[in-house]
Amino acid sequence: MRHIKGLSDTIWADFTIWPGFDEASLAPDKLAKFLNRKEAIKAYLSGSKVATIRKEYGISEPQIYRLITERCICNHPDGQIYGWRALIPRTRIVQFKRRSPIVINQWGHGAVGAFQTLLDTYPDVREALHKKILKVPNTRKKLGMLSTSKRSIWLWFLQSLREKGLEIKGEWPFNTKTNGYHTIIKYIDKVLHENPGKAILIHGGNELQRKMQAGDGVDRPVHRPFQRVEMDAHKIDGRFTVAIPLLEGGYQNVLIHRIWVIVIIEVVTRLVLGYHMSLRKEISKEDVLRVIKKSLSPWAKKKLHHTDKDFYIDGAGFPCVLGEQFTGICWDETSIDGALAEKAKVVTEVLKNSVGSILLTPENSYAIRRTKDDRPFIESFFNKLGILGFQKISNTTGNYPGATKGRDPIGVAVASEFQYEYAEELLDIIIANYNARIHSRLSGRSPLQYLQYLVLSKTFQPRVIDPQHLNTFFSYRKLCMVKGGLDAGKRPYVNFENGVYTSPILGQRHDLAGKKIWITADSDSDSRVIKASSLTGEHIDNLRVSPPWNRVPHNFETRRLICGLIRQGKFSLQNQQDAVESYIAEIESSGGKFPPHPAYLTARNFLVQSNDTIHQTTDNEPTKSDIASNVTNKSAESRITYSTEDKSKSRSTAKNNTSSKNKQKTATGTSEAAAQTQKSASLPPRRKAENK
Repeated sequence: MRHIKGLSDTIWADFTIWPGFDEASLAPDKLAKFLNRKEAIKAYLSGSKVATIRKEYGISEPQIYRLITERCICNHPDGQIYGWRALIPRTRIVQFKRRSPIVINQWGHGAVGAFQTLLDTYPDVREALHKKILKVPNTRKKLGMLSTSKRSIWLWFLQSLREKGLEIKGEWPFNTKTNGYHTIIKYIDKVLHENPGKAILIHGGNELQRKMQAGDGVDRPVHRPFQRVEMDAHKIDGRFTVAIPLLEGGYQNVLIHRIWVIVIIEVVTRLVLGYHMSLRKEISKEDVLRVIKKSLSPWAKKKLHHTDKDFYIDGAGFPCVLGEQFTGICWDETSIDGALAEKAKVVTEVLKNSVGSILLTPENSYAIRRTKDDRPFIESFFNKLGILGFQKISNTTGNYPGATKGRDPIGVAVASEFQYEYAEELLDIIIANYNARIHSRLSGRSPLQYLQYLVLSKTFQPRVIDPQHLNTFFSYRKLCMVKGGLDAGKRPYVNFENGVYTSPILGQRHDLAGKKIWITADSDSDSRVIKASSLTGEHIDNLRVSPPWNRVPHNFETRRLICGLIRQGKFSLQNQQDAVESYIAEIESSGGKFPPHPAYLTARNFLVQSNDTIHQTTDNEPTKSDIASNVTNKSAESRITYSTEDKSKSRSTAKNNTSSKNKQKTATGTSEAAAQTQKSASLPPRRKAENK
């Protein structure tokens, strides 16, 4: 093998490892010339005689030596040598350097290499130009320009050259028609391509930089069904109202804040397991628990109150419609984003102990980049959710600021009385129908059909949750001190969640005063009743809350919201008033002048659900919070169902009755309102279809 300076003592001495390319991409004439050069170099490096090489390939030894030393072993921008790529005809290896003076003719020609010559003459200008091009805007916490345009860089460059006196001398670029604009723009692109890291920060900031990272890739591929689900929250692209009863009769539709929906979708089957529509302004931990519980619970079609038609397609629904063995299927991993991670941390133990799932957050998984690409399936579904439903209605806000196109979504929502209960029914229809529609990635099957196929073909064996675990999702325990007793001169009681709890049995247990007991409560059920047990686990009694929380069914979330308003001075209680009933009455007495607080929406929604449960339960199967609420609920229930009458009927009633009678009816509830409660099953305030 011949000795070549700069080649023989390197790893590139073996020409078989030289970088190559797709030779078939060359045109026939260029390919023939390239192959002739390549074979000549191979023969030369293999030790063939020079005369033989010259006779067979027509290339002399000096020419071969130059091709190797001045082209093939030169450094390529990718960090390797050019190798066989240097033999491609008309490939420039060394940058052009102008040696003759620049003389531009009358047609504008003759300035080849003028820009490079200028930069070589003024290295300080080159350095300043590179800094200007690669400057990353620091606008995270400072006021400044988001980005620097190429035109502004060109103008800055011309000003720098003017300060050097080039404009007075009439030198390049001031002796050209465009002042070198196109040349400098190409140079800017070249510098950015040579510095991809800085280019990413300039064009997309930290968000694009995180997106471009490869991530750690730990266990990201999903190999089996229900190995991973994705959970995220999305604001519905629409505006809705709530009907608030008026003292003088009728009701007032008031705009509410945009509603959140939380969804859980399975990665392999693309099946939506469950959803929850939150009435709060921000997602809470209770909302996360509710969507998990709904994903594992049986589902039934909603009764549509705005129409008599059935908009559910054949086979629509959730996994439970396939059979009992598909109800409550558990999964192994729950992937969430950084925003939802803070709320979902509290449910880590619930997922681990009840579902058998671990929580994948940006801190402990591949989602460290914190981009939407880490949860592509849930993001794609949210896009379909708008396209398939809410973005087709005129009260939609669209998915970007200019999507309204002159429409007034707020005005449409108020004028059409599009209440949030209708949105919940529409959401249920859209998601249930999505699960039954053919998916392009599932071999012509719908998500439900694909799940059924996997189970019937024994490819996947579902792991189902224990029903007892499902009932304890919202159950939690806390050690509380028993107060009162003989020394205090009071019956023993317990302070828990801003309420005072006691019972006839606890009231006689003076031996427990000053000691701690276990309190067990369910944060999603009626908070008026809790369980008490001793430290040894002995059941003491079911404790009931004292006034002002004892009359109207509510959950702890409603109580916390109302207590927060009391502390802020936005709501006050009078003596002998029930807090929940009084708060609902105050909101409704305002006549819809103010936007309804989430406390009102939560209280009203829970009261309706509680009354629905009472009416759905037979006389010989009383509910847990039974009997403590059947009589005391009626005034609040009548307030909720008061607005279910048709607007025309409400207005005619208002004309026949005096203003004072209407006020008394709203405050205390009459026998007629109580009768309406039984008939309407305490539906949320909306016009029923049969009344239209």
